[in-house]
Amino acid sequence: TSAFGENHLLAAINHQLLAELGWELGQSDYSLSQANHTNDILRSLLVNSAKHLSSNELQLNLLNHQKRFDFIQSTRLRYGLDQKDQIGTAFDDAVFFTGMLLENAIQLAKTMAHAPDSLKQVFLNWTALQRRLGDAYAQPGFEQAAIKDLEGRAEDLEKELLRHSTIRLGGDRTSWSEIRNRLQEGEAAIEFVHFSWNNPRSTDSVLYVALMLRSEWEAPAWITLFEEKQVLSFIEAENSRGAKYVEDLFDPDAETSLYNIIWQPLEQYLEGVDRIYFSPSGILHRIPLAALENEAGQLIGDRFVLHQMGSTRQLKHSDQNDPNSSRDALIF
Repeated sequence: TSAFGENHLLAAINHQLLAELGWELGQSDYSLSQANHTNDILRSLLVNSAKHLSSNELQLNLLNHQKRFDFIQSTRLRYGLDQKDQIGTAFDDAVFFTGMLLENAIQLAKTMAHAPDSLKQVFLNWTALQRRLGDAYAQPGFEQAAIKDLEGRAEDLEKELLRHSTIRLGGDRTSWSEIRNRLQEGEAAIEFVHFSWNNPRSTDSVLYVALMLRSEWEAPAWITLFEEKQVLSFIEAENSRGAKYVEDLFDPDAETSLYNIIWQPLEQYLEGVDRIYFSPSGILHRIPLAALENEAGQLIGDRFVLHQMGSTRQLKHSDQNDPNSSRDALIF
């Protein structure tokens, strides 16, 4: 990798191969160190790409690296759970990825408020194309060629906005400690994360994890929750079981309920908490957490004030004294 430099995709690939080798040889510290090098390089590459890629292209770029990040998370689960700095980095990564596209949109809108008229016109044209795309996506019979044309024109305008604006997208390196410092007593922040388990090669098992913060904690907590197929077994039966599906889905007395799978592992960490800020991941976007019920018949939404957010990094920029700030992104 010396010919390309350390901040190159080939360097990331090399470090991952060394991490896999360390895993197979049982060298935990070496494997974890190499996985961390891989992570640092990939994050740097994504930050640089965010400066010139459109949102769609950036999303595709994130997806292209997903398997490498799955390996990194698996290495942390295998070797790093007894190290606070590893769990802290896992939380930092979670808010980095969930917040990157959100940050781009927010920063772009803020920049346009003070942009010259010519750039504002480009922004208006871009938002108009976005609306047309939304209408096109909602029409099943809309010609795909026309959609591709609209997407291409929208991406070209977005790139022009990025070239001529002063924003530096992807540059907000929010850390877990900054989010913790915004939490008040009785509050918790949770980043839900999912990844394909590697051992060290990729498997068909998708794991879900909760990365939790409280104001008084010295570091985040890593709470391993469930395999995706456990929850899919409920959802995929929806059409065949009808009303019985809904009953089983939320029945706390069922042999295996969604409460027991998703929420019960969090309970020991939530003593004294009455307000939770959380960012869902994967299949959790399809589960109304507030409707889950414990064995005592209490709804999660009755026990806690739940704020669903695109990313808990939004807390960093919130005004704790302003009821209309981003702290109240979506309340159940």
